[in-house]
Amino acid sequence: MREVPSTSRILTALPVAALVAGVALVVYSVLVSAASVSLVVFVPVLAGRSTAFLGGVALLAVGFLTLPLTFAGPTRPGTPSPASPAGSPQADEEVGPTGVGGLVLLGPVPIFFGSWSRVSRRVRWAAVLLGVAVLAGLLVVFLVAR
Repeated sequence: MREVPSTSRILTALPVAALVAGVALVVYSVLVSAASVSLVVFVPVLAGRSTAFLGGVALLAVGFLTLPLTFAGPTRPGTPSPASPAGSPQADEEVGPTGVGGLVLLGPVPIFFGSWSRVSRRVRWAAVLLGVAVLAGLLVVFLVAR
């Protein structure tokens, strides 16, 4: 028997679908010359004059703003909710160690922050090489697109 998708699965797929549709509309606008692409320092700048481009930008904004819904899954049993009183059995259970951190690539320069700032030298070099590859790929795309 076929399983009906739950509302939470639909809500988690919505941001991804909006992002994909937005990128597709923006690419379509560039391909039909209804939008132009420029490279300022290392930041791509898009400008368009069609409803397809405007729709693509709107879908990208909706996708980015609703993207946290994709990662907001159900909580694990035993984790305290914000509404749990301090003396409740759920609030007294100990939660394992957590860490928050990330990586920002500014061109080929990786910036690690939070708990990710203590990564190995090998990971740092891999991030630098990834940044150089992305920057080189963007330069090739923008130089060929002209």
